[in-house]
Amino acid sequence: MNDENYGQEVVACVVRREGFRCSEQELKTLCENAVGKYKAPKRIYFMNDLPKGPSGKILRLKLPELISSDESREAK
Repeated sequence: MNDENYGQEVVACVVRREGFRCSEQELKTLCENAVGKYKAPKRIYFMNDLPKGPSGKILRLKLPELISSDESREAK
């Protein structure tokens, strides 16, 4: 995602497995402990599924588009 100071900021798109629960703060803490606070995502977006191509790979270039459309829906 775009950031005024650094150009881009780290975010995460997460799909929870059925029966598992975790909060945004729990995931942020886990990431901060694993990779350091400055590398950890600033925001975490929970999604029902991730966009995938015919081969099953995640289409990561479509994620910013989905995130921005999700944020615009929440702002209304």
